[in-house]
Amino acid sequence: MPQFFAGAPMDDVERLCRLLDGIPLALELAAGCALSPGRIADRLGGRHGLLPASADGAGKVLAVVRLGHELLAPRERVLLRRLAVFAGAFDAPLAGAVCGDGGILRRAEVPRLLDRLVAARLVTGSYALRGVVKEYAAERLREAGEHDLLRDRHLRAVREAYEECHEGASLARRQPWPERVRHLRRARALGAECRAALGRAVERGEAASGLRLARAAMAMGVSCPDDALERLPALGAPGELADCAKVLLGCARGAVEPVVAGVDGLRARGYSYWLGVGYNAAVRVCFANGRCGLGWRYLGELEAAAAADDDLVALAGARMARGDLALLAGEVHEARRHAGAALTLAREAGDPRAIVAALRRLAAVADTVGDHDEAARHRACTLPILHAIGEEPPHNILSQA
Repeated sequence: MPQFFAGAPMDDVERLCRLLDGIPLALELAAGCALSPGRIADRLGGRHGLLPASADGAGKVLAVVRLGHELLAPRERVLLRRLAVFAGAFDAPLAGAVCGDGGILRRAEVPRLLDRLVAARLVTGSYALRGVVKEYAAERLREAGEHDLLRDRHLRAVREAYEECHEGASLARRQPWPERVRHLRRARALGAECRAALGRAVERGEAASGLRLARAAMAMGVSCPDDALERLPALGAPGELADCAKVLLGCARGAVEPVVAGVDGLRARGYSYWLGVGYNAAVRVCFANGRCGLGWRYLGELEAAAAADDDLVALAGARMARGDLALLAGEVHEARRHAGAALTLAREAGDPRAIVAALRRLAAVADTVGDHDEAARHRACTLPILHAIGEEPPHNILSQA
């Protein structure tokens, strides 16, 4: 923090450092207070200062947070306390949707106020609250009586964000690759907010809102807590959403009956993206549970329906399923053929996660025949794709199936 100390009398700098025991976090937060080291030491120390003489390290950090809070403008304080509703990192559009109310805090001014909080070191540059700041802000949120209101807004805003991401990354919209990547990365970056919002949906009994969020998140490759997937369908949901809920529940439990019921309901409404998802889920759950006859039937229905609707991603999933089954049966040539066909379909569709999944199948086939160099090449091809969409590769990706 050279700029913070630049030009300040060394006596004041030493006094502040002694007062804060040289704690790096406390000094960093002090640097955001927009006061000289001497004035900060005056506000913290002394008989009527914010820092009790008996304060330990955590107490010293908290005292600096309190000082930083006192120095904020009124609307900045409102925003800081409302940001405590976020579970992890967030972005400016989501902060505006959750914290802006059109009254005391307008949505359009949130980005500017957010930048002010970053300058004050109370919000990190990646838009997150440090633990001690979050705890302090959460107390202010409860004191203001806004805790439940903000959690409800958070659920609604996160659901809308994920549905927007899913629509923006949809293959049907023929979005340019950079635009689709932007939505994929955003969905993954907000994973902690998705899980927190699903918890609120369960708590509030809002099955429809929670399930809309869950299916959009899972379509974007973001995992959802098993307990939410198990409890939300039991709360009741209308129409197509109820059938999607059965598919999600069956996948969470690895159970055949809910998935089959969901697929049958979706099939009655005609082909859709979600029917393709449901068919793929049904195939895998049926084979995993030894219901092979039913699994083969659904695999055939999936291929026929997806081909008729030109759903290349669902067709790629079907080819991958056939390849997995062939590999389990020791039919290596067939497994490679199906995995190669899946990769061609995934590339034609332009779906990055399907491309990665197909490349991993080809790597598994290569490993099976002992061609580990080829397997490593296939896995290496997944790395730039995973990086582009903001997904971490598995540990030892170049040497493991």
